[in-house]
Amino acid sequence: MKVQYLLSLFLFLIFSVDNVSAKSQWEGYIITLKSEFNSSQLKEYFSDQGYPVDIKLLAKSINAFKIHSTIHTRRPINFETLIEDCPMIELWQKNYIFHFRDNVPNDPRNDELWYLEKIKMFQAWDQTTGSVLTSYHQPVIGILEPGLDISQTDFEDIFYTNPGEIPNNSIDDDQNGYIDDVMGWNFNDENGIHPIDPSSHGDGVIGVAAARGNNGIGITGINWQAKVLPVSLTNRATNAITIEAYEYFYQMRKRYNETDGEEGAFIVTTNSSFGEDGLFESDVPVYCEMFNKMGSVGILSVGATTNNETNVDNFGDIPSDCSSEQLIIVTSIDNMDDIQGGFGSINVDIAAPGADILTMASNGNFIMDSGTSFATPQVAGLISLAYTLPLDSLQSAITRSPNFLLNAVKSCILETAVSASDLGQRTLSGGYLNANACLKCVSEQFQPANTSSPLKGLNVYPNAATNEINFEFSTIDFSANVHFSIIDYLGKIIAEGDIDPSLGNTEKLNISQLTAGAYVILLEQNGHKTHLKFIKI
Repeated sequence: MKVQYLLSLFLFLIFSVDNVSAKSQWEGYIITLKSEFNSSQLKEYFSDQGYPVDIKLLAKSINAFKIHSTIHTRRPINFETLIEDCPMIELWQKNYIFHFRDNVPNDPRNDELWYLEKIKMFQAWDQTTGSVLTSYHQPVIGILEPGLDISQTDFEDIFYTNPGEIPNNSIDDDQNGYIDDVMGWNFNDENGIHPIDPSSHGDGVIGVAAARGNNGIGITGINWQAKVLPVSLTNRATNAITIEAYEYFYQMRKRYNETDGEEGAFIVTTNSSFGEDGLFESDVPVYCEMFNKMGSVGILSVGATTNNETNVDNFGDIPSDCSSEQLIIVTSIDNMDDIQGGFGSINVDIAAPGADILTMASNGNFIMDSGTSFATPQVAGLISLAYTLPLDSLQSAITRSPNFLLNAVKSCILETAVSASDLGQRTLSGGYLNANACLKCVSEQFQPANTSSPLKGLNVYPNAATNEINFEFSTIDFSANVHFSIIDYLGKIIAEGDIDPSLGNTEKLNISQLTAGAYVILLEQNGHKTHLKFIKI
């Protein structure tokens, strides 16, 4: 879907990337090793070349390491040539430093959360406010920030507690590599204690997504009863430390999947309100790969584009230009639908309100802030809210087909966007977030049109057909397979098979070998039967 370079601008972009990227800071390098090699062999390779290195594992899931030379070199190009020529290395990049994407507040505080009406949040809350039945999965938002004030009254009971960890015993009880990570992890100090963020960026982002709702205090987050798993990063958040944080989220969700929810965390989305202008995926391939890795276990990530009103398709931005299909990039608009941040019809997916946002600050205070940082958690909060819709079929899909559900939620976010003239040719969706329509769209994916019929045949097309037909059905039970049979006019079964309804309600069949005539598709599930007719010509 996302293309990094436009051919017609190729020469122009070469110079643009050089000029913009030159402003980006970086520290050392990040590489991924081919599976047949190990870090000791890599260390020996550089030592033999006269460049001894320190190596640190970042992400076991993609075999990623941070490396830097232990001797000073005035010409890093020589070191990069060694990396490029090393047969053990799959991918490499500079370890760029990211910056959190907030703007200085420019308006006085007021009591109106104008963006809630803008994105139809009040109507969306008629469908769910975030509470889940005890038998349902509790969705978790993974949020990366410089720090936060966990003692805030409006943050009461929103932070996810690791069930496998005993607090303050200095033991890695769940053996995940982190001692006492009871409530996330501080990657700055390598402990489970989160610092206060002097800029209040972390409190502001978490407040938009997940401030406790309907408690008579402060403000209301998108998800009234959200669970947040925070990780703390320095204001100089290098690619390396960010990859480690994403790996933490990946491993927690992977463990949740593998233990049927007994361990780990049901992380459904991550929020990254930071990045770096002027970079493309080719500059940070290892970093971008982490979005694919998290997506493979069912995590739909959300990232903020730049606050500069520039075309990121042409001039570059990370995470905007990461091509992962499991990533949504968000820009900011004001209350007049005007873009207040980066844009690009290829790499920016959708907009959300990001101007004059009243949100949390440290020490129980509130601030009016602006930026793509505060548009992005509206999308992350909505993703977590979608997973709380009271539908048994949706809950079944979480364990049977997490990636199908991820794709359904992403499609609904983009397909239901409200069109706006300033966004039409400047974002992929052409519009801004519509929470109410999004949740209705997700519900429709997992709720049959006619619930009085447990199993119903809906449509066959094309009809008549020569080579292929498609048929659609609805069911109220997504946990049991639907059995289909193709029967000719003599009652003989010509073909049959099973369909997993949690993967979709449409099936394509090859009928090229059938003789011309009339046929019946018989559908059966849990003793219920329905049928559809088609003509082969």
